[in-house]
Amino acid sequence: MRFILVPKRFFPSSCFVAIMTGTKRKSDPKEINSSQQEKRIATDKSKWHHSSTTKKIKEILENGHTMQVINKTTCTIQDLQTEMLLILQLRAMAYAQKGRYEEELHDALSMMTFAPHDTAGYLYLGRRYAYQGYQKRAMDVLNKGLEKVSEAHPEYELLLEEKDKTQKLLDDRVDFFTCLPYDIACRIIDFTPADTVTHCSRVSSSWRSLVLNYPLPWRKIDASILETIDYKKCLHSVILLPSISHHVEVFDGLPYDRGYETRFLKLLQTNNFSNLCSLKMTCVENTQMSYHTLFCSALTSISGSLKSLNIFSMNTEGIPNVSQILSICHRLTSLRLDTRWMDHMFAPFHVPYSTHLTRIELCCKDEVGGIELQKFLQSSPNLRWFSVTKCNPIGFYETIQKYCPNLNVLFLGEKHFAGYNTEKWCLDVNQKEGLQVVHATLHLIGLGFIKLLEKHVHTLLGLSLGKALSFGQIRYQESVTLNSEFWDEFSTLNFNNLTRFILYRTALNSTRHHIGNTLKNMPNLEILQLEEVRDKLSSCAFNSIKKMHKLSELKIEDCHFDPIDLHQLLEFFVQNEVTTSSLHTLLLQGRSVDGTAMEISGQIKSLTTLIIQWGSRGPRPSVERFVKSVSQLPRLEQLILNDMELTSGDLKVLNTSISLRSVRLFAVHGITKEDMEASFSSNISYLFTAP
Repeated sequence: MRFILVPKRFFPSSCFVAIMTGTKRKSDPKEINSSQQEKRIATDKSKWHHSSTTKKIKEILENGHTMQVINKTTCTIQDLQTEMLLILQLRAMAYAQKGRYEEELHDALSMMTFAPHDTAGYLYLGRRYAYQGYQKRAMDVLNKGLEKVSEAHPEYELLLEEKDKTQKLLDDRVDFFTCLPYDIACRIIDFTPADTVTHCSRVSSSWRSLVLNYPLPWRKIDASILETIDYKKCLHSVILLPSISHHVEVFDGLPYDRGYETRFLKLLQTNNFSNLCSLKMTCVENTQMSYHTLFCSALTSISGSLKSLNIFSMNTEGIPNVSQILSICHRLTSLRLDTRWMDHMFAPFHVPYSTHLTRIELCCKDEVGGIELQKFLQSSPNLRWFSVTKCNPIGFYETIQKYCPNLNVLFLGEKHFAGYNTEKWCLDVNQKEGLQVVHATLHLIGLGFIKLLEKHVHTLLGLSLGKALSFGQIRYQESVTLNSEFWDEFSTLNFNNLTRFILYRTALNSTRHHIGNTLKNMPNLEILQLEEVRDKLSSCAFNSIKKMHKLSELKIEDCHFDPIDLHQLLEFFVQNEVTTSSLHTLLLQGRSVDGTAMEISGQIKSLTTLIIQWGSRGPRPSVERFVKSVSQLPRLEQLILNDMELTSGDLKVLNTSISLRSVRLFAVHGITKEDMEASFSSNISYLFTAP
């Protein structure tokens, strides 16, 4: 028979109790209550028995019968000793069932100390060690018992038998992991979570050698989880960095801890990270000049392989700027530097070679522009992705056109508009010439921006314009107003190849139908999002949306329009058959969305995702008709409702849907979480937040 050597923590202690006692792990509650009652009765009888025995012995001693006292007390002590051993054994088993391993071992050792010439303690502790996989410890305990216990003891033979069993286990023990072929062992590691692999490195020297010499688990180290746990106590792959440094290709994230950050930089400086290609780290406040020296030294040690660098700094005194980083890391192709408190991102810029940069993202305090920007762009002829939070519009777009002929992606300002991440648009960007994705906040654009779009209007695939949210800003505030001249020029551009368009928090400051004319020039849109557009959306805008035959995602949030125009647009999508309509995602939100619009939206058969936020609680009949229509949609998989009033009956109707897989209800009145649990089957996942 062969046994597997594994760490003791993988075995629940309750299993050992079941083996030792031959009982079930869980008993019936009635049996537990009856057994507890029997134990109380036995305890009371024992107390009465001991007190009466002591009283009789005293009477015999007073009568002068000393030999009878000696014989009687000897028998009583032996009985008490036997009972004490039984009590310690029972408590040790109880500790084992609770998983309190240390207390269990303490009681087992107490049995050996209290009765060194009895086999009970040696047998219990030896079997316990053998069950945990510690055969050598079990052999030591059993050998000690054979020395202490007399051969005349009735259970002496039992000790010998237990020793023979343990010796056989020790002789036949095989470490299966190291006996497997190398490729099979590696496949097992491939399907093992990273934290478990880290634990495996501490089982034995052979396991450690196999795990640490296999490169695949260590190519990417994700330390971002250390921000949410106590990384000083956890066992994470980061602690193995000195041993696995030559395997690491991607290192992502560091906890917000100044001491840990410094230790990591020293690790980069002193260990062999020859394959490290991508590094992402967070830098906390550190104003010492020695930190700047350490940082530059660490970058120098990994500059031979580093291609991607992402730094978020909460203080900039010790962080090198763009010029210093590029002077050290000659092979960088991607650089993201988020130092919102750095005064001079480029200055003084001096890089005496052409960089390999294809992507750069700068989150800075001051506006980027001027001669330093020109120097940087001149030294980066291969740049395809340029992102900056602040720039000087004067001359900026002319500089971009002159020095970035291969630019594909341009981000100006914050990347997110109301939670919509336009960066995912860039997944479809190809390596062709010309801008393909542009994201700009409106306070950074002007007529120079129009000229940039005119040049790349035929290559543009994604465009988002609006006022981005900054830190500390509330959601609803004054929208950005641009002059009529800008919109006159913008609405004349023909975006025939544009597939994605977002307009967010803008005011056109004109009575002319700029949005309608703009949308008319985007016939091939697939994704359209209009959010917080303060000017009224005209009928022309809705008619333009009807002509977008490839439209698959439509979001209209907090805009001002005539409800009848929205009704007619939704009716248009309802009339299209499932096979001809491409619309699969619809979001409607705001006070202009009435009960009729909600009812019609529930009849669009091509939808897979429907999101409705009703600005006011309407009549119950509208809600009932909407719920019934939604439950009959053949493709709907996700339903999100916000600020509505439902009943448990509505939930049961939704549960009849054959396609619905996810329901999320936010600030919905009239129901509780218990209603959702009782109404939805296991095929539908749900989320509920009370109003």
